[in-house]
Amino acid sequence: MLAARGREASAPLVPLALGPRSVVLVVDPHLIKPILRASEDAIDKGALVRKLRKVLGLSSLTMGGEAHQGRREVLHQQLSRGMAQNYVPEMCATIRQIAIRTVLQGEFAAADLASQLALKLICIALFGRQVLSDEDEVALVRSVKEIEGDLQRSMFRVLPPSPWQMLKQSRLHRDAREQMAGIVDRVAARARGTSVLSALSSLQLTLGELRDELLTMLIAGYHTTASAAAWLFYCLATHPFIAEQIADEARRVVDTSGEIKPSSLPKASTSLSFVREVLRLYPPAWWMSREVKQDFIVAGRNLRRGTTLIICPWQLHRDPRNFDAPEAFSIERSFAVPAYVPFGSGPRACVGMGVALLELQLMTLELASAFEFHAIRQTMPPKVSAGVILSPPNVMLSMHVRQPRFRTRKVAMAFHG
Repeated sequence: MLAARGREASAPLVPLALGPRSVVLVVDPHLIKPILRASEDAIDKGALVRKLRKVLGLSSLTMGGEAHQGRREVLHQQLSRGMAQNYVPEMCATIRQIAIRTVLQGEFAAADLASQLALKLICIALFGRQVLSDEDEVALVRSVKEIEGDLQRSMFRVLPPSPWQMLKQSRLHRDAREQMAGIVDRVAARARGTSVLSALSSLQLTLGELRDELLTMLIAGYHTTASAAAWLFYCLATHPFIAEQIADEARRVVDTSGEIKPSSLPKASTSLSFVREVLRLYPPAWWMSREVKQDFIVAGRNLRRGTTLIICPWQLHRDPRNFDAPEAFSIERSFAVPAYVPFGSGPRACVGMGVALLELQLMTLELASAFEFHAIRQTMPPKVSAGVILSPPNVMLSMHVRQPRFRTRKVAMAFHG
């Protein structure tokens, strides 16, 4: 619906009928940075984002003001791409291990492989090693799935819920929070002394605040990357010629032992462009919102206090005014345009952007160099399910070992060892 309204729009702002409150879709990509850079006294994260506090509590994602800025600065330093590159060998070894186990199983769901990889890689990026037990991984994924549907229903609810619905929601959120808090406590105990925990400790957070921040990093870092990774696997299956190009590129970015060299990754343009194109067509954070706190003029229009502004990467990325042949998959296009915002834009862009790009690029290089992906019973794009994030595709895939001329020595040794 949002994509169609955006394409049909002749004005930079389009009113949406989503209830009694004023809601406006931002269609002009040149307005995104001014909106996101506006003072929090004028425009802040708003009621839609605040609803996430039921699950994530008060964290850098759901709060504002000086406290948000302080936490963001610390997390930005710890989650920079350069910092995460220190863990490339551990990440690559994990990708190979899970991929080999998956290929031996035969058919697999894209979302299942993506979920396993995303959880393990975000733990390595945050703590330098895997700190989630298999049982906690299963419990965390289950809790996220349980609350996501409820959050989606309540996020854009027009009419207030009935008392029994409110009670049911409250119990669901309470139970999910308690379970996830226990997981976070166990993660913190296993990861004691790591850089992220040390950095957060420097902010003198309470135990509750530390839990909220770690939970946000785990869920946001896992959930969005898992969505993107599932679409990435689907695109490897449906674009085999590009996958071969990536496999060839992988041979040029490894050292003599067969390990990917972190310093070579920025030059691996084919795999990086592939990741960026997947994120263009299937941005996990398919919408973001801001709320006008005082009368504010945008594009010559006076927006009243309480107006919600919706920025929709899904719509912007598929608008022919922003991208040529927007529905086509192409790694030749330029992504240095205002309309390309899979991670947001400006000073409020996703703090984990560098880590996410690194994880997805490593998955692409390791898996494309070792395996050929094939879609089973489905080659047309699967129906998109848009929840709080863009849900991963429900498609079955298979992987077959690629010809030796493409495989890196490290992958071949791991597979046959």
